[in-house]
Amino acid sequence: MLYCNDKKYDLKKSEIDEIIQKFGNTFPIRVVYPKERVKRSLSSHNALPDMPAGISFPYRAVRKTEKGAEIWRYADEVIQLDGGKKKYIPSHFRYNGVHILDRNEMELIFFLLKICPHTKGGDNWNKKQPKLEFENLIEEANTEVEGKRADAELMALIYSDTVGMDEKKLREVARALFINNVDKLTKNQVRVGIEKSVKLDRQNGMKRFFKMFNSEAILTVRANIQRAVDERYIKYVVNRREWVWCDSDGKKKELIFQLKPGLNPEDAIYDYYIGEADFRERLNSAMKFTQATEPAVQ
Repeated sequence: MLYCNDKKYDLKKSEIDEIIQKFGNTFPIRVVYPKERVKRSLSSHNALPDMPAGISFPYRAVRKTEKGAEIWRYADEVIQLDGGKKKYIPSHFRYNGVHILDRNEMELIFFLLKICPHTKGGDNWNKKQPKLEFENLIEEANTEVEGKRADAELMALIYSDTVGMDEKKLREVARALFINNVDKLTKNQVRVGIEKSVKLDRQNGMKRFFKMFNSEAILTVRANIQRAVDERYIKYVVNRREWVWCDSDGKKKELIFQLKPGLNPEDAIYDYYIGEADFRERLNSAMKFTQATEPAVQ
């Protein structure tokens, strides 16, 4: 049962419907240790992760509203004590890593999701180290399926002889991914290089690839920049984090710009090309690039 300011609180139908919708009407659901509480074991002899033996916290929480603070409690039983005081039983939520909640425990789900300050992502989370989180199996499944779908599309585009890219497109995409000297590679080397390049950046690689693949303008500009690198008009100096113009021997002749910390060199030169008209015109003239359409910065 739920209590707000010592008065029994009955869930509204809209509140129940919101919870059902959030979890896709799939019950039971689980609360589990947050990822912050589960860490790889420091012992080489222990394959299992380190985690708390158990966690507990009070079934009492304060929620601030526009009208002031509300004191909420969850309890199965309330005992009236002498002097008008009440004892709420149980007093604490206790679990050892997993707690299963069924549809008939909607009030407890509401308390943990909407009121508890220790629930990661909950409405009243105090943003401190969380003590539990809801395991959203539907969202996790959707994320996994989307990731596998994108990976399957990528692999088909690279490796399929029936639905994949032809060799000319493969090589252009490889250049756009800033793979050096593509024309000196075999077709299969290009394929493997594309896959490695995309998957090297786990966070943004796939997104960057499909955005580039679906925009002829972005693809052309990135590929042309790599052509300029291959022909030694420009190059990136790793130890100095600089893009530079080169002389006929491929040695530094003039600074283009120095990268700020945290930037990707290839993305940085692409953005610079789009944003700096003087550089763009000079490179286009030197390389005899003729494309007229310039994409927006990614």
